[in-house]
Amino acid sequence: IYMNFSSLIIMYIIFIIIITVINMYLFKIRKSESATSCIAFKYAKSILKYIGVCTGSIFLGIVFNAFSKSAFLLYIGVLIGCLVLHCIVEIIYEFDFKAIFKNWHSIIACLVISSLICVIYQFDIFNRLDYVPNLEKIESVSIEFNGKGLKGKNLKDIEIIKSIVELNKIEREISNSKENKNMSSDVMLKIDYKLENNNIISRYIGCFLTIEQQRKLINNILSNKEYIKSASPVLYIDDFKNNDLQVIITSNKYQDNIYKQQGFDNKELLKNIRKDVEANGLYTSTDDILFCIEVYLKYWEYDLNYNKSSFYITDKYTNTLNYLANNCNIYPEDFKVEDISYIYGREVDTGEYNVYITDKKGIEKVLSDYKMYYLEGFENYKKSKSLKLVDKTGREYGVFINKELYEQLKKDYSNYEDINSSN
Repeated sequence: IYMNFSSLIIMYIIFIIIITVINMYLFKIRKSESATSCIAFKYAKSILKYIGVCTGSIFLGIVFNAFSKSAFLLYIGVLIGCLVLHCIVEIIYEFDFKAIFKNWHSIIACLVISSLICVIYQFDIFNRLDYVPNLEKIESVSIEFNGKGLKGKNLKDIEIIKSIVELNKIEREISNSKENKNMSSDVMLKIDYKLENNNIISRYIGCFLTIEQQRKLINNILSNKEYIKSASPVLYIDDFKNNDLQVIITSNKYQDNIYKQQGFDNKELLKNIRKDVEANGLYTSTDDILFCIEVYLKYWEYDLNYNKSSFYITDKYTNTLNYLANNCNIYPEDFKVEDISYIYGREVDTGEYNVYITDKKGIEKVLSDYKMYYLEGFENYKKSKSLKLVDKTGREYGVFINKELYEQLKKDYSNYEDINSSN
């Protein structure tokens, strides 16, 4: 639980004033440190030693853990931190290097305390993560999907808050279930609950689109008007200049540019996206997505927090698809079969070559289908596949063909010896 910034500053100021007053009072009672003693009060030595050594060793363990996400390295870091820091503190206290061999019982005590704190947080002994605030205590929520900029801030709609609280509860049930312990989530959410007392609770939760209840709750959020306006403010700016805006359409799986600000008006495109988003909601990366439209805007001139907005287009976005089909009259470059050296393809997951085409017939098939990809429009080529075309000069081009042809080419042109010898 985090306090807001202003409350934190006030708390620190009050704390500093109290400590200063106490120091002044203690100084009048007894003078400060002398040349032969680093600390005036003997009982303060143990307090400072345990606080310093335990805090430092836990921090070192977290650093070790950050490199490999290994619990083993976490406790190795804690052990090393305890040994080194305890030795340094004893040397400072006693003004003697021999002091590192003293007080082994306090080293063990520091190690036990530090390890116990790590175990409490690692295994959530006090069920800290299971705590979900009650609806009446929540003032607003901020939500971010998959870290991709779909962030709605300070949302107060009661339906959104109910959906988020329910998602959080379901996620905790799944996490605490032994059967679902190793399940990999489809969607990640970062949630910030702002409570009525101005405290903020942050949670990272994973959701599963295969679980109907979670899928419905996510759709409720992505279709909510308040969330859409907060997460995609670029759709609600009517007075921007075309020069301030850049639109890039990319393939969702391959991240290759399909179009870059050609053949269509940016403002009209965003108007159509807005109609579809308000009617169907926003989407995150799922198998239903055909391609992605990335919008870049000079955010500092339009009071936005970020310059990039991504919109994942599905077949439900009919206004957007129809607009692009009617206005993106862009044809592929005039490739000639005799200018092509070869065409190849790779597996997305492994990067292994799976298609290698050098003969005239195979190249003609690819170029013909590539042309149809543009002529028939997005709505007819929903699940396109990417290949790389290499001309006689060695220049590469990304080309898109339909999935059925791609699978056939993998069977007919998968001579791995030719692929490996040429690459």
